[in-house]
Amino acid sequence: DIEATMEMLVSHLNATKGQGNVDSPVFQLIDGWQVTHNLTNEKTDAFREQAVYENKVKDGLHKALNEGKEAVIKIYEGLKPINEKSVGVIIDLFISLRDVEAWDEMFSCYEEMDKPLKKLKLVQEQLGFAYNRSGDKEEAKRVLESVIEQYGIDPETNGILGRVYKDLYKAAKADKNKLKAAGYLTMAIKSYRDGFDADWRNAYPGVNLVTLLELKGDQKSLEEYLPIVQFANKRKMKDATPDYWDLATEGELNILKRDYDTATENLSEAIALMPPDKLWMLKSTLNNLEIIQDARTENKTQDEDLSNLIESFKEYI
Repeated sequence: DIEATMEMLVSHLNATKGQGNVDSPVFQLIDGWQVTHNLTNEKTDAFREQAVYENKVKDGLHKALNEGKEAVIKIYEGLKPINEKSVGVIIDLFISLRDVEAWDEMFSCYEEMDKPLKKLKLVQEQLGFAYNRSGDKEEAKRVLESVIEQYGIDPETNGILGRVYKDLYKAAKADKNKLKAAGYLTMAIKSYRDGFDADWRNAYPGVNLVTLLELKGDQKSLEEYLPIVQFANKRKMKDATPDYWDLATEGELNILKRDYDTATENLSEAIALMPPDKLWMLKSTLNNLEIIQDARTENKTQDEDLSNLIESFKEYI
């Protein structure tokens, strides 16, 4: 009933246009705008109640993450219906389910979101991440390639897509399918390279790029990109307090330089900073270390220091 709906909307807009009432909490946070009417008590009470509720949920999720997967899933079940919750709560829940590798619940949470929220770039990226880690590589590729088509090349999106191709490479190699493995390796390198070239400040796709360049034996490109990636990572650590990824990345880069003493210090600090609920982060780093080890084994340039470092790292997984 398009015509009737349009008439109703026009009538409503005309009626509200002249009222001069401003009851938006967001509006009141903007400096320099004249507010013609203060929030009513009912509105401020509702706003405060919503803020208190969100903080309770987020605190509950934080505690649940320390307790493990089942605790996070329990909160997820308790928050249903999901589409009635605020965006902040839903996103926090979605990421928390990722952190405990609750892939099925992530997919269910996504399906329960409203359509506009489903379309968010962040949500789509994490959905592709979840599909890849759950084993559905084709769906992961479809989702991530759709994001790139809509929003363009991006370090985060291309980094996640690069991981999909990297996993496909490892699977093809395990099946002794050399041609397919070589193809997937080329596609992974391209995805990581595109992501890093899009923004050299982001070392996430960069460290994966140089790791795969060593695997491929492309020494020329490795020598070109390695110092750029390390510079980008060092700048990030200088501008802000280093987190797990910063130090793990620095460790991997020093391994590529065969500076094992510094790499050991970097990885030790990274492990100390890793949240107890995010074991997948360690697994991701270990995956890269093993790729470097495999490359050097094939190229007959392996050394015992890297093997010892990997064995020590495995103790935390």
